[in-house]
Amino acid sequence: MTKILFVRHGETKWNMDGRIQGQTDIKLSKKGKEQAKKIALRLKDENIGAIYTSNLIRAIDTAKEINKFHNLRIQKSPELNEINFGIFEGMTWDEAEAKYPEVVKEREKNQYKYKFPEGESYEEMWKRIHKKILEIEKKHPKENVLIVGHGGAKRLIMTNFLFSDFNEIKKKGIQNTSITIFDIEKGKVEFHTINDHSHLD
Repeated sequence: MTKILFVRHGETKWNMDGRIQGQTDIKLSKKGKEQAKKIALRLKDENIGAIYTSNLIRAIDTAKEINKFHNLRIQKSPELNEINFGIFEGMTWDEAEAKYPEVVKEREKNQYKYKFPEGESYEEMWKRIHKKILEIEKKHPKENVLIVGHGGAKRLIMTNFLFSDFNEIKKKGIQNTSITIFDIEKGKVEFHTINDHSHLD
């Protein structure tokens, strides 16, 4: 059995501005750096055996802050990247709807399967995320593994491992540096903590 500690990255300016970030490489804001320090303190006494992160700077810098207490090699993986929102990246959702009303309308029919123009779908994203989690489980049996990633990945983990409705999960807020903890064995998952952000209080 592998214990996964999945942390969303700290806040960025685009998070503050409500901009669609996706795979655009935006740095942590001042607040995001403070959030990273708080989750680092929360996890400093955890017996973490490995650290994985997406290859986007907001996740890497959050992982680096946590790693100050663990001194492990941070393993970067593009499979853990946020969804590619394609032509929507950099816009607010209001701007996207104003510029591409028909595209946004089409997306609403099935948000899980909808493929963003010049981007990907959440369904496609889940295939790479799921594959990477299973690889991590196989590589790190009986270890605690930290993954620093993105809100989209957290929603997909909850949708697919909890057999929940994606649209309902999307309505739930996922705070920056919130932590979700679950055990995985032979691909089966048991959750212990979902999106806890008490360290930010």
